[in-house]
Amino acid sequence: MMKKVGTIMIGVFIIIAIIYISTRKEGPLAYIPNADDGTISVVDTDRDEVVRTIKVGSQH
Repeated sequence: MMKKVGTIMIGVFIIIAIIYISTRKEGPLAYIPNADDGTISVVDTDRDEVVRTIKVGSQH
């Protein structure tokens, strides 16, 4: 069950990353999965700050 949830989270992460990369106008972004709380942090690497947090679900 945990492996399935992890696979789903990775798939969601990839889809979200593709969407944001294709539509963004800011500088380079890094997408950091936070498995403990079911979110992805979007970090502007030019400014070294989190610009948004995306909720994708939890492992529980």
